Amino acid sequence: MRKVAILTLFLLASLASSARAEHGGVAFIACNARAIFVNILGSQYAESLSYQGLNDTDKLVEVFISDTRTWTMLITTADGRSCILLVGNYWEVVSEGEEE
Repeated sequence: MRKVAILTLFLLASLASSARAEHGGVAFIACNARAIFVNILGSQYAESLSYQGLNDTDKLVEVFISDTRTWTMLITTADGRSCILLVGNYWEVVSEGEEE
């Protein structure tokens, strides 16, 4: 819950400094320089980069995960601007054959 409160405050600050971030009809939680997000995710939430890949529009999609299984998904453009797509708890890696 604390993570949501801090991200909400960050969202309000981001919205105050820029217009609502939208791309292709998708509204993002907050946008800023990638380096800022990486710093906050590491220092405040102990989340580190665990997965990454390019989407169909050549934007980098990354998942940061902590040992306590909190997670954040970022999307980053070529100019280094990132937006939070999703945040959550209880990230779990499912091995092949473990699906239910």
